[in-house]
Amino acid sequence: MLATSTTAFLLTAFGLSIILFPPPGPEPPKNNRAAGPSVPHPTSAEAPAPEPPAAPTPTPTPTAERSRPSAPNPAPKPPPAAAVGKVFFEDRGALANWDNFGQRPLHQGVLRTVTTPRFKGQTAIEAQQTYVKSDGRGYQSETVKFSAQRVGEDRYFGQAIYLAKDWKFHPQNVALQQFSPEKPTAPWLLLFIEGDQLKVGGSGGHKGTVTSLRDLRGTWIRVVTRLKLALTGSSVEVWVNGKKLLTRSGTVLPRAANSIRWSSGIHATAWRKQPPAGPKVLSVFHAQSRIASTYELAEPANW
Repeated sequence: MLATSTTAFLLTAFGLSIILFPPPGPEPPKNNRAAGPSVPHPTSAEAPAPEPPAAPTPTPTPTAERSRPSAPNPAPKPPPAAAVGKVFFEDRGALANWDNFGQRPLHQGVLRTVTTPRFKGQTAIEAQQTYVKSDGRGYQSETVKFSAQRVGEDRYFGQAIYLAKDWKFHPQNVALQQFSPEKPTAPWLLLFIEGDQLKVGGSGGHKGTVTSLRDLRGTWIRVVTRLKLALTGSSVEVWVNGKKLLTRSGTVLPRAANSIRWSSGIHATAWRKQPPAGPKVLSVFHAQSRIASTYELAEPANW
């Protein structure tokens, strides 16, 4: 009799019963990876999820074409520093700014504010003198700054001066500025025209020729005078149109006085005793007057 089973076959013959087992199935494939939790395999009904597309590989920029970072903008330059020092007095061209306002020129002298010529401001001061007779009195038309400087101080006096194009040069002295001691008062140091020369001189003992004015008529002439009043280390220096043209050293003191005043205008000194060697009417124009502690501040072109 032959019988079958799902797990074995039973064969009976000649009184012997033999059980036949089916042959073993194929071995499962070996897995060389380390043992770990089992991963379920998808069945035929479950399609594996598609893998995400790979990101495109960026194309490298050639080294030669790489843009370099731009250089930073340079820092802005600071504005020019203001001149260091101090201004003690200034006038652009107005009679009221001077200490002797209400001026009364001698003889037929005139002091007035004019709009032409002018330097930087809106006006200038005209100082004029007209000859009448030589009676011993001075021919002065001047504005005055009292106590302009004291002994022991160092000051710069700047001013723009104008001579008309038709100014006639002559050998008599015509003062444009005076530095005079106060208490007692007396002429001391003058800035004056003689011929076509600008000069300094007076009872103070310091004198010299500064420059020729022949080619400067009809223009504004910038003059800065430095006075350092002391027993030692003192000096007188004069600049014209930005150039230092005269230096005198030694004792620069206003006699017995402790201070000086600054007069600006015109003083026809020779007319006191002599009739004019040139025109009988003379006019000089002044503007941009300043007293300061440095040349840079006193220079009329700088303010």
